[in-house]
Amino acid sequence: MKIAKSVGSSRSVGLGRRRPGARGRALPFDLIDPRYALMAADIGSFRQTAEALHIQQSTLGRRIEQLEKRVGVTLFERTRSGVRPTRLGQEFLRRAERLLAQAEGMTAAAKTVARGETGRLAIGVYTSLSAGNLRATLLDYAPEIR
Repeated sequence: MKIAKSVGSSRSVGLGRRRPGARGRALPFDLIDPRYALMAADIGSFRQTAEALHIQQSTLGRRIEQLEKRVGVTLFERTRSGVRPTRLGQEFLRRAERLLAQAEGMTAAAKTVARGETGRLAIGVYTSLSAGNLRATLLDYAPEIR
């Protein structure tokens, strides 16, 4: 399992909290928690994962334990030599990876809309003004315009 891009900070937006007017049910955890779990699965050690994240090992362990409690599944088998995902943990982490990829895709899509790189632009002009090279100019600016 590979974690998607950057891990972020523990202060990232938690989608586990319900917002007024939110549709559907709230997630039982913050999105940072599965990121931490994916990284721990990749590294195989809570200590090394915490070091890589620049957080305390106790903080990471507590976040993973809370995640396990909230989903009702033991995600990791803990041994003296490190950690590894349980069978149920592997399934959870596979799905978490897809969830995080979708969340990153939603964020990227929102940013492209905000920058005006996607969407629809309608231009109305008087016939007498469009006699020049308006179409050619627009196509030079953005060839994907239809």
